[in-house]
Amino acid sequence: MKPKHHANKHISIHAHFYQPPRENPWTNEVDFQPSAYPFENWNQRIARECYIPNLYAPIKDENNKVIETINNYEFLNFNFGPTLLSWLEKEYPYYYKKIIASVQKSHKETGHLNAIAQIYNHVIMPLASFNDQLTQLLWGINDFKYRFGFEPESVWLPETAANKETLKLLIDQKIKYIILAPHQAEKIRLLDTKKWTDVSKENIDPKKPYFWHDKDEEGKNITNRKIAVFFYDAGLSKAVAFENIMDHSSVFADRALACYDDKTKEDQLLLIASDGETYGHHQKFSDMTLAHSFKHEFKNRSIKTVNLASYLETHQPKYEVEIKKGPDGEGTSWSCAHGVRRWKGGCDCGKERNILHWRAPLRASLNWLRDVLIEIYKQEGEKLFKDVWEARNNYIKPLITLPQTGDKLSSHKKTLNEFLAFNLKENLTKEDINKALNLLEMQKYAMYMFTSCGWFFSDISRIEAVQNLKYAAKAIEIAGKLGFKDIEKGFLSLLELAPSNHPEFKTGADIYKNLVTSNKLPIELAIYGHLIELFHFSATEELHFKYFYEMEIKKLKTNDLDRLKLTSGILKSKNTITKEYHEHAFAYFSEKKEMPFICLTSNDADNKLEIMRKTFSSMENINKEKAITEIEKIFSEKIISFKELPFNEKTNIIKKIVRSIKSANSKEAFKIFKSYMGLFEKNRDLGSILFSGLKEEIRSYSKEVIEILIDNYIRTKNSDILNELRLTAQKIKLHKIEPDTIGQENPLIKEIFKDFSNASAGAQESVDKLLEIDKIAQCLSYNNVLFHIYNVLSDINIKTRQQGD
Repeated sequence: MKPKHHANKHISIHAHFYQPPRENPWTNEVDFQPSAYPFENWNQRIARECYIPNLYAPIKDENNKVIETINNYEFLNFNFGPTLLSWLEKEYPYYYKKIIASVQKSHKETGHLNAIAQIYNHVIMPLASFNDQLTQLLWGINDFKYRFGFEPESVWLPETAANKETLKLLIDQKIKYIILAPHQAEKIRLLDTKKWTDVSKENIDPKKPYFWHDKDEEGKNITNRKIAVFFYDAGLSKAVAFENIMDHSSVFADRALACYDDKTKEDQLLLIASDGETYGHHQKFSDMTLAHSFKHEFKNRSIKTVNLASYLETHQPKYEVEIKKGPDGEGTSWSCAHGVRRWKGGCDCGKERNILHWRAPLRASLNWLRDVLIEIYKQEGEKLFKDVWEARNNYIKPLITLPQTGDKLSSHKKTLNEFLAFNLKENLTKEDINKALNLLEMQKYAMYMFTSCGWFFSDISRIEAVQNLKYAAKAIEIAGKLGFKDIEKGFLSLLELAPSNHPEFKTGADIYKNLVTSNKLPIELAIYGHLIELFHFSATEELHFKYFYEMEIKKLKTNDLDRLKLTSGILKSKNTITKEYHEHAFAYFSEKKEMPFICLTSNDADNKLEIMRKTFSSMENINKEKAITEIEKIFSEKIISFKELPFNEKTNIIKKIVRSIKSANSKEAFKIFKSYMGLFEKNRDLGSILFSGLKEEIRSYSKEVIEILIDNYIRTKNSDILNELRLTAQKIKLHKIEPDTIGQENPLIKEIFKDFSNASAGAQESVDKLLEIDKIAQCLSYNNVLFHIYNVLSDINIKTRQQGD
């Protein structure tokens, strides 16, 4: 007699962690985004509120004391957008590695992955061309393999947008399962039976997996071409995302328990799917709710947490499903009730009291641009690539190794050279190779401009749509460099048909002209910005890494010309992506209390440099106007001034210069600060009266002194300065000055990150330094610094306990 089977309750919570690519295509840096205040951009803000806290979600007792921290990534089923992971790797490498390790741990324990891949830059697959769909899928798969070290078992479809053609592509790439919304199902039947049951009006049972089969020409199932489909529970997923059930873990767990059918004898899987940003960003403290549910609440209700791949291995589907074609035959999605019209026009989803007449023209203009760029790519690429489409599909390999700093440059060069050897025809010149790489970059941006967020919200002037237009502008710029000059006119003639809801912006064409092209940073302006940063602090002949360029200065020389200071030399720059090489002679003029101006020439650089130096060595009474006149004669190029830099470059440079000026004038700031402290210490009553009358001034000087000490410590790594910083912070706390502290991304954070890896490994010197910074941060109420320090100390404690065991 067989033992009686007890139906088991399983739960899987899928978190879709994603941000659109936000990098400026001319700098590869995320621009300042005021709406993300108090952080510099939305990636920073959401990382602090969601991505990082889910690594250290606290469980507290009744006295609000933390008794343990939980890494939610070890329990979640999740995906991370590839471009977001790339940003995390650059900005928070410590946490990035910890997320990767979470997945590797899950695989070691279950034999399956709890993380899945994602379509690369979140395009709506059914609206993309076949070749774009294939490239996006392959890029997402290869990025996942590079980062996690395994073949993905699933891929997240952006907005769960799917049609039959999309599912066929997934099967081609041996993807085992996907996640869809229940309203995307049309009909189901038991495997190996003929009778279908219509579920298009009544939601499908989401507590079991299904197979979707590819069909032959006669409409019959192709046995070995199938993919498993998990449908999430719509009611509970909506409650998690938009209601308040995540305020209490017991309420959340009870709602989950109520979803199971107690009468069934079969095992059940409850799947919740939502944006990962729900847990901490949209719903504050819900990362803690997750942690307590995973660790205690689900277990107390006999609910087992699983990842979908593990569940699928032991619970093969017994039913087959067909998905809906959608109202236009282009498939369906989870966030639009009208198929995929939200991303092409024709519905009111996301309207928010605005009109949405801009969506269709935006899609039409970008489709037109895509087709023009494809023709250029095929026409020019066939002369260079063995196979134009295979080359584009393979281009992800050098892209994912592209260095964010100079330390990984050699690895990238090796990968890039291997890519070129495999994909290019033989006997090509350097110019041919540059052209081939420019064509691929053009195609990359031609796909980036279709990132789904550009259509999701209610106006074309939002940062998401503007970002897509920046990528379009970059693709057009590259095409122009390749000799195709008039594309922008045709594009703008279509874009002006996209009306904004805000009168000041008028149309998409006006937005393009005012908000997009002003962000362009040609090589000359990149060099100018680099030289300002370099020469304001120190002038050295060494290799620097800036934006996409390796930059190296040679033949450096400085001359004092009356009121002007002239720094000149040869600057060699090489684009790390396209391998393009430039050599410029530069004349950099600086004057007290004035922003520097510069003249560059790439024409006969060495000879022009010598002529310029001889000319100025024999001149007397040189002022700014005379210098400009003479240098323009010699270089035959226009002068570049600070005002020509894009806004974000100006902002970054000014921040650095202000900090350096404060550091240079630190004696005065310290003198005034110490005099205030002396008054406080000699006569507390007088100090209180003084503070009341000069509150803002005292706070300002306190902040300035702290900033100077932090900058000096970062520059020198001198432990005596760190000690002085601690003593100063203690005085500020003692006298309750409460200075206007440095913004959320305090310079100390990135500095202590450099020691985090050593500290977490147990290096005592690094641990001591971490504890010293912890004391400083506590005195100054630097909560963001404390947040990161406590995370690392938590890791140290865990490793210490593991070693003890």
